[in-house]
Amino acid sequence: MGGAPMPRSARGQIWKTMIRQTLIFSAICLLTLAPAGLHARTIELTDKDADRLAAIAPEAPRLGWATYEPAPGMFGNTLLYLRPRVSLLIRVPLDRIPAGSRITKAEWVIRVSAVSPADARLYIWRILGEWGAGACYDYRTTKPEPVKWNEPGARGTASDRAEEPSAVAACKSNQDVTLNVTEDVELWHSGAAANEGWMFTVEEEASLSLLPPAYTTRGSWKLRITYEPQ
Repeated sequence: MGGAPMPRSARGQIWKTMIRQTLIFSAICLLTLAPAGLHARTIELTDKDADRLAAIAPEAPRLGWATYEPAPGMFGNTLLYLRPRVSLLIRVPLDRIPAGSRITKAEWVIRVSAVSPADARLYIWRILGEWGAGACYDYRTTKPEPVKWNEPGARGTASDRAEEPSAVAACKSNQDVTLNVTEDVELWHSGAAANEGWMFTVEEEASLSLLPPAYTTRGSWKLRITYEPQ
């Protein structure tokens, strides 16, 4: 005494619904189980990852680590004291970023200890041309032979450093300052330009005291990079 057989059209509709639901479920599973590499990822590099580092000042034209001058002719590394014509140079390799990735954000996060005047600004520039062993205020390198900057202190526009700063940010005492360098990292990672690192400066009559990327505060300079597959 079974009921009347189900019409063929109704059975077909049920099958279509089941197939559609199965496809939706499969798509959800694929998205859920997809490898993490298919999504954006953020890595953090620090000054500990740097393979080149120098602090250069006109008062010490042949020294490669003149972060501040506590007494005439004496230089130490417990502070980093930026003022006009004094710069920090740093290069961080980017080989932890997988080839073929697209850079979506890159920022330096740096702790500022003190500023003068209150509206002092920190500048960051792309360095142009190779520099390295023995880098100082007068020379971009001294080994295997001395090679001068085009302008002392690496201030040669479009020859030692880029024509325009990559970023400029106002600073406050005892706070972090963030500098967006996404375009630089994308330029280097894509191979459009060689990674020669950055120069940090003040350009006005101002001074900034920063935690130095050396001594007891190593690792305090954070370079956070977010990337995703192309």
